[in-house]
Amino acid sequence: MDDEHDRRKKEKVRKCGSSAKGKAVKLGRDGNVFSVHIHYNPTHHILDGAIHLPVGQSLPDLNKFVSSPLRSVLKIAKVA
Repeated sequence: MDDEHDRRKKEKVRKCGSSAKGKAVKLGRDGNVFSVHIHYNPTHHILDGAIHLPVGQSLPDLNKFVSSPLRSVLKIAKVA
Protein backbone atom coordinates (compact mmCIF):
# COMPACT_ATOMS: atom_id res chain seq x y z
CA MET A 1 0.00 0.00 0.00
CA ASP A 2 1.18 3.53 -0.71
CA ASP A 3 2.76 5.28 2.26
CA GLU A 4 1.07 8.52 1.19
CA HIS A 5 -2.41 7.04 0.80
CA ASP A 6 -3.72 4.87 3.60
CA ARG A 7 -7.11 3.19 3.42
CA ARG A 8 -8.92 6.20 4.93
CA LYS A 9 -7.45 8.60 2.37
CA LYS A 10 -8.23 6.31 -0.54
CA GLU A 11 -11.83 5.97 0.68
CA LYS A 12 -12.12 9.76 0.94
CA VAL A 13 -10.91 10.16 -2.65
CA ARG A 14 -13.34 7.50 -3.85
CA LYS A 15 -16.35 9.10 -2.14
CA CYS A 16 -15.56 12.79 -2.67
CA GLY A 17 -14.07 12.32 -6.13
CA SER A 18 -17.25 10.79 -7.42
CA SER A 19 -19.30 13.64 -5.96
CA ALA A 20 -16.94 16.27 -7.38
CA LYS A 21 -17.20 14.73 -10.85
CA GLY A 22 -20.99 14.90 -10.70
CA LYS A 23 -20.90 18.50 -9.51
CA ALA A 24 -18.56 19.51 -12.33
CA VAL A 25 -20.88 18.04 -14.94
CA LYS A 26 -23.95 19.59 -13.29
CA LEU A 27 -22.26 23.02 -13.20
CA GLY A 28 -21.40 22.72 -16.87
CA ARG A 29 -24.89 21.64 -17.91
CA ASP A 30 -26.76 24.10 -15.71
CA GLY A 31 -24.56 27.04 -16.67
CA ASN A 32 -23.92 25.94 -20.25
CA VAL A 33 -20.20 26.39 -19.64
CA PHE A 34 -17.04 24.33 -19.98
CA SER A 35 -16.44 22.58 -16.67
CA VAL A 36 -13.89 19.97 -15.64
CA HIS A 37 -12.83 18.08 -12.54
CA ILE A 38 -9.62 16.04 -12.44
CA HIS A 39 -8.08 14.18 -9.53
CA TYR A 40 -5.54 11.42 -8.98
CA ASN A 41 -7.03 8.07 -7.99
CA PRO A 42 -4.51 6.49 -5.58
CA THR A 43 -6.26 3.11 -5.64
CA HIS A 44 -5.90 2.58 -9.38
CA HIS A 45 -2.93 4.95 -9.89
CA ILE A 46 -4.69 6.92 -12.64
CA LEU A 47 -6.12 10.35 -13.28
CA ASP A 48 -9.89 10.34 -12.94
CA GLY A 49 -12.39 13.03 -13.77
CA ALA A 50 -15.34 14.39 -15.65
CA ILE A 51 -15.89 17.10 -18.22
CA HIS A 52 -18.76 19.04 -19.75
CA LEU A 53 -18.18 20.88 -23.00
CA PRO A 54 -21.26 22.61 -24.44
CA VAL A 55 -22.11 21.88 -28.05
CA GLY A 56 -20.33 24.26 -30.38
CA GLN A 57 -17.66 25.31 -27.88
CA SER A 58 -13.98 24.49 -28.30
CA LEU A 59 -11.94 22.84 -25.59
CA PRO A 60 -9.87 25.53 -23.84
CA ASP A 61 -6.08 25.21 -23.80
CA LEU A 62 -5.67 23.48 -20.45
CA ASN A 63 -1.92 23.12 -20.92
CA LYS A 64 -1.63 26.89 -21.07
CA PHE A 65 -3.76 27.26 -17.93
CA VAL A 66 -1.76 24.76 -15.88
CA SER A 67 1.63 25.85 -17.14
CA SER A 68 1.13 29.41 -15.99
CA PRO A 69 1.74 29.11 -12.22
CA LEU A 70 0.61 32.62 -11.28
CA ARG A 71 -2.58 32.38 -13.32
CA SER A 72 -3.40 28.94 -11.94
CA VAL A 73 -2.77 29.99 -8.34
CA LEU A 74 -4.96 33.06 -8.73
CA LYS A 75 -7.84 31.04 -10.19
CA ILE A 76 -7.51 28.36 -7.53
CA ALA A 77 -7.36 30.96 -4.75
CA LYS A 78 -10.65 32.48 -5.93
CA VAL A 79 -12.35 29.08 -5.82
CA ALA A 80 -10.99 28.01 -2.44
